Amino acid sequence: MFSCVVGAAAGTAALASQFGFLPSDLAKKAGQAHSIAMVLYVALPALLGGFGALLAPAELRRGVGASAICARLLSLSLVLMIASLLLFFGAAGAAMSVWGGPVWCLGAVVMATSVLSRILDSRTSVVSGERRSAHRFSLFLWTQVAAAAGLLFSVPVLAAGLTRTLVSGASAPDVLTSFETPAMIIVLVAALGLASRAFEPAAGQDDDPGVSALESNVGRAVVVAAGVGGPVIWAHAMMAHQTLVPVVSFEIGLAALCSLTFGALWMSRLWRRAVSFAGRGGVPLLWTSGFFVVLLSGWTVGVAEGDSVHAAVLSASALALFGAFYGWLDSAGRWYPAVAARFQFLFMFAGSILGSLAVSHAGGALQIVSGVAFGLSLLALVVVALGVFLGERSTDGATITQVAR
Repeated sequence: MFSCVVGAAAGTAALASQFGFLPSDLAKKAGQAHSIAMVLYVALPALLGGFGALLAPAELRRGVGASAICARLLSLSLVLMIASLLLFFGAAGAAMSVWGGPVWCLGAVVMATSVLSRILDSRTSVVSGERRSAHRFSLFLWTQVAAAAGLLFSVPVLAAGLTRTLVSGASAPDVLTSFETPAMIIVLVAALGLASRAFEPAAGQDDDPGVSALESNVGRAVVVAAGVGGPVIWAHAMMAHQTLVPVVSFEIGLAALCSLTFGALWMSRLWRRAVSFAGRGGVPLLWTSGFFVVLLSGWTVGVAEGDSVHAAVLSASALALFGAFYGWLDSAGRWYPAVAARFQFLFMFAGSILGSLAVSHAGGALQIVSGVAFGLSLLALVVVALGVFLGERSTDGATITQVAR
């Protein structure tokens, strides 16, 4: 809910700025705040603190006391991020707004600690009859571990840089801008994990276990190299006061390798399996497939325009988040209007593609059409939310009260 509220506010401000409803000074501030809000207060909290805590327990056998401890850590992280948001955008002076950065860093470290504690304090096993066999971490869990570890390695260095701005009087946005690339890698790795989790159940069982094991091993190696290696290299360069230009180029290469690898795995599974987008079960798979299309097309456009890569990763991550959201609604047996969900996907997918093209071609008309598409997608999301909260029946026909009992 925290990520949804911040994302809706940031999206509304961006749309108002595109259509010229805001004064020039306020529109400039909204443009700067939009990127910060989408990464720090929408993508990372939703991918790790939200869906990471929501979906991971289903694949884990939790250790004793892990659930209660992680819940308290997540609560503390949420409080710290709300305080950071108020300091960033609600503080009266620039000196107070700089304090929002270190407070967010503390909240991010607590959130990452909660994710790692939940996973590493758990045992994964499956029981088949009387036999108990070891069950490896899924790709989703590996991406959660890699993203959380990347935060733990990089966020303290970011906090050090932000603290130095409090002493020297430098500009905090400059420090946050340097964190944009490692944050993009962490967001990408976590989003790829959600996409792989949403895709697997819908695609069915693989007829070749050897190929499936090879794909999983390749995916694990890539996400660990990118999710941990990228932030570590950035942190070392920051601590050693090295130039960040080669570091950024190397990290973008890691992100491209990660995207292309998972894109190849996605196409391989589509080729080898019978997949249907029809019915309610096809909604999460539709969002996940859109995630890969937007991500790979964003890298294609990004060959000419580097800025579009970051925008494509954020847009694609939003598609992965909604795919995981609808998959969770299906697993929880909660009814939602599938037609509205499909219209939401259509408008958001079109807005993401047109927005990426608008960046590369600097087209005002494309940007306006993209903004209209995102606005229609937001309206469709409102319809879905009303259906979820007002609906009294689950997908199997039982009332929510009966399901709870």
